[in-house]
Amino acid sequence: MTLSEQLEMALERIRSLEEENEQLRIELQAAADWRPDAMKYNGLRIHDFI
Repeated sequence: MTLSEQLEMALERIRSLEEENEQLRIELQAAADWRPDAMKYNGLRIHDFI
């Protein structure tokens, strides 16, 4: 496998992870909006991390 092919595979993986990250952020935001009282971690609201 050439370096160019390895770089292309790495870029595809990065894009995939970015899409997955965005989907998880959306799901977390929706959960925080739905149950803000339940979305706490050591006194910090999940919104503080988004």
